[in-house]
Amino acid sequence: MLPQGKLAQYAATLGLTGRITFEEVKAAYRRKIREWHPDFHHGKASAAEAHAKTLALNEAYEFLSEITEEQVIPSVADPSAHSHNQYRTRHTYQKQPFAPGFPDPVVVEVFLKSSSLVSAGYDASQRLLYLKFQGGGVYRYFNVPSSVFEGLLAAESHGRYANRRICHSFRYERCTGW
Repeated sequence: MLPQGKLAQYAATLGLTGRITFEEVKAAYRRKIREWHPDFHHGKASAAEAHAKTLALNEAYEFLSEITEEQVIPSVADPSAHSHNQYRTRHTYQKQPFAPGFPDPVVVEVFLKSSSLVSAGYDASQRLLYLKFQGGGVYRYFNVPSSVFEGLLAAESHGRYANRRICHSFRYERCTGW
């Protein structure tokens, strides 16, 4: 039986059991976020559920990815794992802080944590894509089709995909003062 607390809760949210590594956390998050991102449920009866699940997935991913970036977590069923239940998320990636969220509070943040990209967010109704880069820069890209956002989430290398298919292909602006 899994111990009570954040570690077990977040591991269950991502469908993880046993010893947890950063790569396993990342892979589980990517699978689940592609299934539950609200833009893929826009206008459907499942939209509210998708929004709630995405928020839970983001919280679980941020917590588990931070504590697994440099170490393997003991087995979720191991009592020594309880020490991680007191951990507070620092909002860091590669030891660099970042501000959570985007200038538009409606946009749901999807953590990529790949090369220089920390996260992305998409507003399907406005066709706006947000990219957050390591170091804190946030850029808003205009008139981006949903297929590009879906491609970004599915890409093996998020940074390479963004560089080849987004950064030089769409009008953009740097977001400041939010």
